[in-house]
Amino acid sequence: MNNRKMNLDRPKISSEEIRNRQNFDQILGNLKALHKPFYKKTWFWGTTGLATVAVAIGLSTLITNENNLDENNTTLASTTALAPLSEADNLEDTPCIQTPVDGQDVPYETFKVLPGKDTTISTANGSTISFKAATLMAPDNTSAVDVKVRYFADKASAFVAGIPMTVEEGAFESAGMLEVRGTQNGEEVGINPKAPLAIDMQMYKPSEGFNFYYLNEDNGGWEDSKCVYSDASSKERKTDAEPVAKSQKVTLEKELAPQEKIEIQERIAEIDVELVELKKQEPQRADYKLVENQNLVFDLDYDVKEFPELEKLQGVGFEALPNQKQYSDIVKENWDNVKLQLLEEGQYKITFIKGRKTNYLIARPVLSGNDEKEAEELFNMVMSDIKERKEELVLEKKALEKRQEDVQLQMKKLIEEQKAARLKDMELRKAMFEAQQQTMAMGNAIYKATASFEAFQWGVYNCDSPRKFPNPAPLAFNYYSDGDNMQVQKAYVFSFSKEARFEYTAGYFGLQSLEKIGFHHGKNVIFVQDKNGKLAYASFSESDLPKEGVHNFKLTSILNADFTAENIKAILGEKTPSTDNVALR
Repeated sequence: MNNRKMNLDRPKISSEEIRNRQNFDQILGNLKALHKPFYKKTWFWGTTGLATVAVAIGLSTLITNENNLDENNTTLASTTALAPLSEADNLEDTPCIQTPVDGQDVPYETFKVLPGKDTTISTANGSTISFKAATLMAPDNTSAVDVKVRYFADKASAFVAGIPMTVEEGAFESAGMLEVRGTQNGEEVGINPKAPLAIDMQMYKPSEGFNFYYLNEDNGGWEDSKCVYSDASSKERKTDAEPVAKSQKVTLEKELAPQEKIEIQERIAEIDVELVELKKQEPQRADYKLVENQNLVFDLDYDVKEFPELEKLQGVGFEALPNQKQYSDIVKENWDNVKLQLLEEGQYKITFIKGRKTNYLIARPVLSGNDEKEAEELFNMVMSDIKERKEELVLEKKALEKRQEDVQLQMKKLIEEQKAARLKDMELRKAMFEAQQQTMAMGNAIYKATASFEAFQWGVYNCDSPRKFPNPAPLAFNYYSDGDNMQVQKAYVFSFSKEARFEYTAGYFGLQSLEKIGFHHGKNVIFVQDKNGKLAYASFSESDLPKEGVHNFKLTSILNADFTAENIKAILGEKTPSTDNVALR
C-alpha cells in the first residue's frame, strides 16, 4: 500500500460519503441478474497444457500419504510446535497489500496522464481506463501524473503481490482483478468525485455467479462495489445449445396425429441435421495436444549447461505434420541450432540450422506424462458423450423408419420409453456441450467479458465469488523441508476444485487458524512459511491423505529469489508456453 499524504487542517472525505452523494440509479437499473455457473472445470489444459510440461518439471513434490479423508470430521489434534504471533505481528499500520517475500513483487504498467485533458489508456490485457479533464486533482496541472496499473489474471500473481483474498465467509475465486494507482512527484493524486475514473476491466471468466468488490486498504476487508457486466461469450454459448434444446422439444411435445407420416419425416430430417452438427463437434486429438502419429513425434535435445536460459523448454514434445519428406533426413542429423516460429492454429515452423545448411518442419506441440493422461481422459469423455448421443439419434431414426411400416400402437410405446430416458439426461448433455465450448474457447483466449465501473479512489477492484473454507482435517501435521522440521507461521492452500487460495495463520482463531487447516477434494497445493520467512510447498490430492493420525508433509523449499509469479504459476499449472529459440545437443 502506498503512503498517503495527510492534510491536518481538513478531514478526508470517506468513501461512504462519496458514494452517498452519487446517483447510481441508472447504473443499478442496468445490472444483470447473476446466476451461479453450472459447469466449471480447472483440469482442461488447452493451450496452457504445454506450459505445465515446459516449466513444471524440476519443481517436484514429495509427499507421504495413505487412505482417504473424511471431510465431515472437524477435530484436530496438532503435534506441531508453533510459535505464537507477537504483538508486532498485529500492528495496525501493517500494509494491507504485502508480498510474502520482501523484494519480490508483480510489476506495474506505467502510463503518463496529463491533468486537464480527456485521456483513455489501454492495458496489456485489453482493459481501458478513461480520465475526464477534471478527474485528476493534481497539485501541478502542467506535469504528468504517473498512473500505474496491475491486472491479475491468475492466482499466482495475486499471491506474489500479496493481495488478500480472504473474506468473512471464505476465500475469493476471482474472475478478474485490477489495481490502479496515481501519483505526481511521489505523492498520491486525488480523484474528483464528480468526475471519477471510468474503467472497463476485461475478465477471464464469465460473470455469472460473481459479484464485484473494492479492497478497503484501511482494514483489509473487501467492500461491495458496483459495476455493469457485459458477457459477449454468453450469447455465443446460448446459441450453441439451442439446436439441442429445439430437437428435444420436437420429440417430447409432438402428439400422435393423422399427419403422423409427415411428422415422422420432419423428425428424421431434424435427426440428420443434428447428426451433421455432432460430427462437427467431435473433438480432434490435435485440439487437446494429443499425439496422432507416434512415428512423427520428436523432442528438442540440448545441453542445459551450455544453454541454461533454455531450460524452460525441457520436456516439450512436438509432432511433425504428415507428408513432410524431409522429416527422416532431419531427425537423423545432429543440428547446431533451431528456431521456432508460431504459425496459425498453434502450429510451429521449426527451422534447423547447421552452418549454412538449413531445413525445417511444420509441427505442433504435444503433451506427455500426467498432462497427456488427463487430456486423454477429457478427450475420451467428450468423444464418448457425442458417440452416445449419435447412437441415440441413429436408434431413434431407425425406430421412426420402422414406425412408418409398423402399427401405430407399437411405435407409440417405443416413443414413450425414449421420452422418459431423454428427459432424464437432457440437461446433463446440454451442459456437457456448453462446457466443451467454454473450455475450448478458454484454451485460446480469455473470455470476452467486461466489468464496467466508476472508480472514486485508487486501489484494487475485483470480480469475485466467495468459496467456503474446507472443514478442518482430522489430522495432525508436521512440515519438513530439506530434512528439517519447519516451525510454520503461515500456510496458503490453493484448492483446484474451488479455484481459490485459503490462508491460515498460527495464533489466529476460527477457520483461519493454522490448527484448523483443511483441504477440498481433488488436487491441492500448500505453501508454508516459517517465522524467518522461509517458504516451501507440496502438491497433493486430498484423497491421498491418511484418514486419521499424523501426516508428515515433505516440502520442496523455494529460495526468495525464485518467488516470482512465473515460478508460482508453473507450480500451480498456470504457466504459458514459450516460443523462445533453442539449441540442440
